Amino acid sequence: MRRLLTFLSFVTLLVSCVDSEEQRPGFGVRPTVVELSALGGYAEVEYTLQETNGINPVALAEVEWIVDIDNSRQGVIGFRVLPNNTSSSREATITLRHISTDETPQFVVKQARCDDNYLSVEITKIDYSECEVSIVPKSDELLYVARMAELDYLTQLGITTVEELVAADYNSFITSLTGGVTLEEYLKTSRLISSGSTQRVWRDLSPAKRYVVYVYGLYLHGDRYECITDVEYVLVDKRLPERADVEFDAKIVAEGPEVSFAVEPKGWDGYYMVQLVEDNEAGYIEQGQPFTSEAEEQVAEAFFYIADHLYYFEEKSAEEIMSQLGYSGSVEFQKTLNANHRYMALIYAIDSANGNVPMVVSKPQVSYFSTGDVERSDMTFEVVFDNIRPRSVDVTITPSSDESYTAVLIYAKNLPQGDKQQQLDYVMSRYEPLELSGIYREHISQLPPATEFVLAVYGFYADAATTDLFLYRFTTLEDGEGTNRITSVSCEAYDLAEVVQLEPYYNAFLGYADYFISIEVATAEASPALHFDIFRSDVLTEYSEAEIRESLLDYSYTSSPDWALCTYGNEYVVCGLAEDENGYVGELFISDPITFNREDVSDAQEFVELYKDYVN
Repeated sequence: MRRLLTFLSFVTLLVSCVDSEEQRPGFGVRPTVVELSALGGYAEVEYTLQETNGINPVALAEVEWIVDIDNSRQGVIGFRVLPNNTSSSREATITLRHISTDETPQFVVKQARCDDNYLSVEITKIDYSECEVSIVPKSDELLYVARMAELDYLTQLGITTVEELVAADYNSFITSLTGGVTLEEYLKTSRLISSGSTQRVWRDLSPAKRYVVYVYGLYLHGDRYECITDVEYVLVDKRLPERADVEFDAKIVAEGPEVSFAVEPKGWDGYYMVQLVEDNEAGYIEQGQPFTSEAEEQVAEAFFYIADHLYYFEEKSAEEIMSQLGYSGSVEFQKTLNANHRYMALIYAIDSANGNVPMVVSKPQVSYFSTGDVERSDMTFEVVFDNIRPRSVDVTITPSSDESYTAVLIYAKNLPQGDKQQQLDYVMSRYEPLELSGIYREHISQLPPATEFVLAVYGFYADAATTDLFLYRFTTLEDGEGTNRITSVSCEAYDLAEVVQLEPYYNAFLGYADYFISIEVATAEASPALHFDIFRSDVLTEYSEAEIRESLLDYSYTSSPDWALCTYGNEYVVCGLAEDENGYVGELFISDPITFNREDVSDAQEFVELYKDYVN
C-alpha cells in the first residue's frame, strides 16, 4: 500500500460515558466524563434542575472542536465533536449555567488521537477496459470517498497536495447540487460516498492511459466536507499489448478522388486494419516525419475506443468486430475519398485475447498518397419556393441529372459581393454540405419574418464542387396577427433515476435535474407549427411578454407532446404560441404555475414508451 499524499487519519467512532462522583442534587449533570474516538460524532448528557422557570440551561465550551451545542430539549444537552486530526488526544470542559442558581455543573469531553492506516485499497481484477478494486476500512462507520482519475488530468490541474485534491473533489460535487439539496444528501443519494468494505468497478477505461484510484476518509455534516485520513491509492498502469513487427505488401493507386487498394499480409493470418488519415485531420503526420511510439499509442487507443463500444454497448463478439472493421487475407478494394487531399494510410494487425475486446497488436505500417481533381459536370437545377410564410417555406430542388449536389440556405445579407467563384469559396468554407441526389423537398421552419434568403446550390462530389454556383432568392412574409392559440396544457412528471433504470440512454442527464416533465398542448385549431417551452415561474417577473414571445419564436416544435428537465420543488410555467394556416401566431399562452415533488411522479415506463422514438 502506498500513499498518494500524506494527510490526517483517525480512529472509528466510539463513545463511552464514565460516571464520577455525583453532582449536587440541585443542579447536576451525568455522566461527568464523555469519551469519543478520533472520529468524533454526536453525544448527549443529562442534567437535573429542580426549577427551570421554563428556561433551559445553557452549555458553554471554550474550544472550537465542540460544536452544535443543543439545549432545546429539557433535561438533555446534545453536542457534536469534530474529528481529531492530530496525533495527540485532547479534552475540554463544558460548563452548564442557569439564571435560577449559582451552581455551574461541568462535564469533561475526552477525545482520542488519530491513528494511521484506516483504509486499505487493492486491485482485485483488471483487464484492458475494466478495473475492480477492494476497499476495506477499519471501521464500518467510516465514510469515505473512492474515485478514479487519469494521472495526466491531475497533473494538468496542478494538483500536488491533499488539500488541492480534496478541494477539487469538493468543487466538482458542489457544482452538481440542485433544488436546495445539501452536499451530504447529494453524496449519499448519488452513492458517491461509501462505508464498510466495498468492491468498486470502473469501466470504459483506456488501456493507453495511466489512472489512479484514491480513497480517503471523510467527515461530512451538512455542507462541511473534510478529509480525515491519509489518502490511500493504487496505480493502474497502461495495459496495451506489445506491438510486434508485421509486414504488409500494399499497393495504393489514386485517380482523381477514386483510390484502389491491394493489400497482402506477410506472415499474418489474422485480421488487420487499413486506416486512412486525411491531411487536415488530427493524427496526420507529414511525410518524412518519424512515426513515434506516442503516435502508435494514439492509433491503438483510438481503435480500442471503437472496438470497446461495439463490444460492450452493441454486444458484438470479438470475431464480429474484427470482421466488421478489418480485413483478412489478401484483399483488393476501392474507396472514394475527398478530392485534392494528401492521405496517410496505416496498416496494422488486430487480435483478441480470449474473446476480449480486440486490440492493435502490431506497429502501424505507414504509406502516403494523394487524390486529384473531380470531373466537371454540366448539371443544372430548377428550384421552386412554395407556401412562403412569415417563418417557413417549402423548397423543391430538381437537378437535371442524378449526379450528387448540395444546397445551403443562408441570409442574403451574409453572401459577399464578388464573382461566383468567390461566393462559392465563401459557401464551401463556412457551411457543412449535405450531399443530395435526385429531387429534394423540404419544409424549412424557424425563419424570421420579412427576411431575404439565398439558396446556394452546386454540384458536389468528393468534397469538391463539380458545377458553378447557382443562387435562388426568396423573402419571408411580413408577420401578422394570428387566429390560432394554445388553449390548454397537460403535464406529467417522471423521476429521472427511475427512467434511467429502464432506459440507460438518459444516464447523461443524471446530476443535472431530478425529473422529466412531459408536456402536451391543445390548440384552438390544427397548427402547422408550435412554439412552446417551460420556464421557471420567476421568468414572468424578469421578462416582458414581448420578450418571452420573441424567445419562443426561436424554437419550433412540430409535434406535441415534448419533454424537458426539471427540479423537484421548483415552480414552473409553460409558455407557448401556435401558428395558424397562414403562418401567423396568435396570443401568448401562459399556464398556471406547475410544481412537482418526488411523490407526484408517474410510472417511468410511460415515459420510456412515449419517447421511444427519441432514443431510436
